[in-house]
Amino acid sequence: MKRLRQIWHPKFPLRSFGKLHALIIDECNQLVNIFPSYMVGGFLSLCDLKVTNCKSMEEIFDFKDVGKRRAREITSLQNVHVEALPKLKRVWNKDPEGILRFTYLKKLWVQDCVNLKHIFPISIAKDLKNLEYLEVWNCGQMKEIVFRGETINVSSVLFELPKLSTARFSKLPNLESFFGGAHELHCSTLDNLYVEHCHKLKLFIANPEIRPVFLPEEVIWNLKTIQIEASDENSLKRYRMHKLEECQLSRLLDIEILYFLLHRNPNLKSLLLSNCLIKQLVPPRCFINEKLGVVPMLKSLMLMNLPSLKMIGFEEDAILFQRLECLILKECPCLNIIAPSSVSFTCLTNLEVSNCNKLIYLMTPSTAKSLVQLTTMKVIQCDSMVTIVSEPENEEQMQWIIFRQLKEIELDSLPELESFCSSNCCVFEFPLLEKFVVSACSNMKSFTFSNQVNETPNLRQVFHCVSAIENED
Repeated sequence: MKRLRQIWHPKFPLRSFGKLHALIIDECNQLVNIFPSYMVGGFLSLCDLKVTNCKSMEEIFDFKDVGKRRAREITSLQNVHVEALPKLKRVWNKDPEGILRFTYLKKLWVQDCVNLKHIFPISIAKDLKNLEYLEVWNCGQMKEIVFRGETINVSSVLFELPKLSTARFSKLPNLESFFGGAHELHCSTLDNLYVEHCHKLKLFIANPEIRPVFLPEEVIWNLKTIQIEASDENSLKRYRMHKLEECQLSRLLDIEILYFLLHRNPNLKSLLLSNCLIKQLVPPRCFINEKLGVVPMLKSLMLMNLPSLKMIGFEEDAILFQRLECLILKECPCLNIIAPSSVSFTCLTNLEVSNCNKLIYLMTPSTAKSLVQLTTMKVIQCDSMVTIVSEPENEEQMQWIIFRQLKEIELDSLPELESFCSSNCCVFEFPLLEKFVVSACSNMKSFTFSNQVNETPNLRQVFHCVSAIENED
């Protein structure tokens, strides 16, 4: 279909495709548009449209030669996916001004359309009563979501998106606003907001006397999930989002903002911190001595791609992490220790550590004893790790460590690992362990060096995978 220049013949009766429900266009590199003007009104039953990888596509809907008609029609279109159209300039090349309405549109996904400057004409944007999901990725020329078009003789435009629940904007370096003119945006049901690599877009404001550039304050207060970057983080200080449950922060510059966010949002359950140059995750002194009014509910902590991180201050803020159930550490090459022996993780169920190349051990015996709820343990590609559980401070006394709920252990690509525990004084019990995987751990000599028997009554699967390099040796 790479030579296809036209989908619909001009002489076809308008209702020839009246029952068409779904349309997928892929790699049709000669097509300039999908719906020419003579097809307007001919696809009223179409619900799903997907257009991808068409090198010459300049527009999807052509309304240039459509005159104003008396009959106003509504299309059934609900889902639109537009991707990898390098010459796409407009989705709608002209504002249909009500000739054809897209009232039922629920989901719009636009990705890799580098010449697209906007998405909606104004009349369509004012009629998106059913839009639930909006995602825009890698459109380098996009400046606004709604195109202003010709001069509008009104002081302000009202956009109502009463069902919008999720909005994602990524790699839009020129995006400045939702709409270039004076407007009000009502989207009270927006729960999930994701913004990254949108350097010109200002989501929040530090000065309360200035209106927000993108979102009204009442929307920000009601968000449940948010992903933002350093440019917007400082303005978060003036918001207390009581419904916020999940937060993703990247390129963080000020560690104080992080702890401010954690202590001011009482229902925050999940935090992902990524791509930051911070050296230690330790609360500032003002947070240690000041009571900030809420008891954090944080259950999941993910630290990813933090190349300078050396220390996590679990012992500095015990209240903050006391309910932690999931701890994931990835790409923290300078991290020397996860937690000292004084730290307990009594609620932790999932522990995953990968590509943390300075870690010599995973935990101390006293911390291991506190892991009474742990069900999954995964340690992958940590080049310096010698043992999972370190030697106890007092080796004169035998220590029994029981992982009461642990069901799965995975040890993968740990070239220096010698044993699960290198001490003669530690005896382990795994009453519920079902799966134990050891892969590419060429230096591992034994599970432990204790003379006591380590109990695993429920163990069903043991996988020992030898890498090609080990096999040659």
